[in-house]
Amino acid sequence: MENDCKKIFYIGIAYGEYPKKGQRLEKTGLPVRKLERDLPYLTGAGKRRFGKLRIYFSLLPEYAGKTFFHKRPRRWKEEKVRELIERTEEVSAGVLEWAEQIAPYGLAEDGIPLPTELWAACMYAQRPFENIGISFSKEAGEALGWQVIEMVAPYLPRIRQVFYHGDRNRAFEILEASLYEEYGIIMINDEKRNADALWLDFSGEGYGEADKSIAAGKYLSSLEILKFLDTSVKNSYNTEVN
Repeated sequence: MENDCKKIFYIGIAYGEYPKKGQRLEKTGLPVRKLERDLPYLTGAGKRRFGKLRIYFSLLPEYAGKTFFHKRPRRWKEEKVRELIERTEEVSAGVLEWAEQIAPYGLAEDGIPLPTELWAACMYAQRPFENIGISFSKEAGEALGWQVIEMVAPYLPRIRQVFYHGDRNRAFEILEASLYEEYGIIMINDEKRNADALWLDFSGEGYGEADKSIAAGKYLSSLEILKFLDTSVKNSYNTEVN
């Protein structure tokens, strides 16, 4: 089994905060911190990779300062945020070498997919599970199909059933063929989204009123993973500050 280490640089927002007095973020960039522990993960179709996810993070104060006359909170300009992030990466280049950047909505381009290793780390944390469920968007293509195979392959020898929900597409076709040819698994259509499965939601829609059963079960989506990242880094930040 191969070992690997993946670096991620997460940029979040410190809500309600201002730059500390005397800080010159334009020159120094944002302070870069690291989560105390790495997150384990498994990936790999064929030869499995056991790896660790190393998360570095910076938190941008929500406000750039206060207005001169009324002392009201003053928000950052979009171009200034980009400059701060670029400066942070320049100053911390040695630490952040090969790190993949992730930022929440408003701090990065929309539609950037999350790394396979991050999904895999969150899957690993959800063990044990006997069934897997998968939801795709209508537009899901070949690249996502192969990404999902990388994520689920290490668990398939012990998986009883694989469910799917939503439209058939190219991603579904690749996953369906691989599961049957390599593992003899036939995917099962599940309109109700089984609460006993670890559900991987790539639809971008989340679960609605008709899917309340999975809300109490094991469920992963891009939004849930970003929430997990944000909570983890802020807990680490608050512990350090306090």
